[in-house]
Parts: sequence; C-alpha cells; structure tokens
Amino acid sequence: MSAMDVERKDVRKTVYMVLLVLVLISMPAAFNFQSTKALVEISANVDVYSDVLNLVSKGTWLSVYIELPEGYDVNNISVSTVMLNDTVSANASMVIGDYDNDTIPDAMVLFDRSEVITFIAGQNITFGNVILTVSGELKDGTAFVGSDEVGVSSLMGDVNCDGTVDILDIIEASLSYGLEEGEAGWNANANFAPPYNKVDLMDVVTIAAHYGESIS
Repeated sequence: MSAMDVERKDVRKTVYMVLLVLVLISMPAAFNFQSTKALVEISANVDVYSDVLNLVSKGTWLSVYIELPEGYDVNNISVSTVMLNDTVSANASMVIGDYDNDTIPDAMVLFDRSEVITFIAGQNITFGNVILTVSGELKDGTAFVGSDEVGVSSLMGDVNCDGTVDILDIIEASLSYGLEEGEAGWNANANFAPPYNKVDLMDVVTIAAHYGESIS
C-alpha cells in the first residue's frame, strides 16, 4: 500500500470519526426536544353545558365548551384527539364561538350522551358530583386538559339533579317546553318521555308523576 493510500485511509477514518461524534452529540438533543414537546401541557377552561346530567333522561349529545389560555387558539384544536375521561371520543364536528360572552373564543365539542352516561354508570355513581375531564392536543402537538364538576342523578323527573322531584324541576322543564334538540335553551335533562328529541307535555306529565320522590 502506497503512502498516498495510507493517507487517504486515515483521512476517511478521521471523517467517519467526526461524523460519528456529531451523530452522538445530536441524538440526545433530538431526544430531549421530543421529550420536552411531549411534556408540554396547558390548562384549559372546560364547561359542561348545564352542569347537571340526569342519567335516565334522553338526548343525543353532551355539549362541552373549551377555552384555552392566552396565546393559544381554539381553532388549532385537533378534534380527533379530544376525549372525555380518556374513554369517550368527541364527535368530529367542532363549533367556534363565545358561549359565555367573555370575549374569549371557545370551542364547542360534542360527546355521545349515552356513552358518557354509560361511563358514569360504570363508576357506580347514581347521585352526587362527578368530575369530567376533557383532554386533547393542538395541531402542533401541544396537549391540553381541563375538568368540570357535574351533578348527576338517576331519579326520573329530577331535572336539576338535586335529588328531589319538586316544583323547581317543573319550572326547569317549562323553560325548554316545545324546544327540540339543537335549539337554544334545549334541556336534555327534562326529556324523559317519547319523542326523545323534544320537551313536550308528556315530559311534564312524567315529571309530575314522580313529584315528591327523592333519593335518600
């Protein structure tokens, strides 16, 4: 082997060593970046519509409103990643608005009401308060999470989920009388009798039939 070949071999060896060192140096940096990104989680303000859920009432959807902290845009929420208590996936639709009129945009997402009720019932909760946690990611991978406390009841006719069927429940039902699901003011917690997409006379009669009943 000539001196020139030896020199070229040494040069290649040196280049390989330099490249190997650069790769080894960059790998931890890349790993740390990905790990840091995965650990980024912001706190969201979550509001479950009406804050009460009667487990025997009927309805298609449970509406949940999500507000993000300053510097984050709800338009960037990846709705396919949104879940309730890591169990129920959100519907593919998402509506941007200002539900609570605080000038901060919020995103309304929908969860299958029957799936949410099944989840709660599976926790052996029939009356009281339950924490519903909504989590998801933004399109850049930033994670968010937020919770809301919801009152639940399994008592037929208990619209406000306070454990007693009384005049307050009839008043609650009357406020959404004649409304169909999807209309402003609709209250699924007052929907106990067919048809299950409208609060009507049969719902009021059902509530009145259980008047005075309570959960001990």
